[in-house]
Amino acid sequence: MSARERSSPAPRDARGSHDPPGGRAEVRRRASNRHSWQDAPLGGTDEGQSRRIEGVFAALADPTRRQLLEALSRRPASTATMLAAHVPVSRQAVAKHLATLRESRLVTSHRAGKEVLFSVRPDELAATASWMTSLAATWQQRLQRLKEAAES
Repeated sequence: MSARERSSPAPRDARGSHDPPGGRAEVRRRASNRHSWQDAPLGGTDEGQSRRIEGVFAALADPTRRQLLEALSRRPASTATMLAAHVPVSRQAVAKHLATLRESRLVTSHRAGKEVLFSVRPDELAATASWMTSLAATWQQRLQRLKEAAES
């Protein structure tokens, strides 16, 4: 490969972008194309509660984080090193997953000497479960009314 070929920019794709599909430019483009309903709070919630519920779902979307929560529920006050034995990722990856869980308020941490101990915070899970129960009840009522209307 010549020096000119190495220094020339990558060819543009059909979208006119140098970024590969799924790259930063596409993420920005998709974010700017959000619909107004996507920015509205979840039904029956205020803006802050809606953001917390979204954070819980985002944190729980990763199977490793779910495994970490399960391990913490069985063994409270664990270190990242102790938890790394329960998941197929490195201790550093566990620490990053725990930071995400902490940001979403699913776990709490405190320092005990040189170690940082993590524990589950059930209140955010309970709030999310409560919202889901409320949503399910609303849909159950709607389906019941639809059934009654179809049968009459």
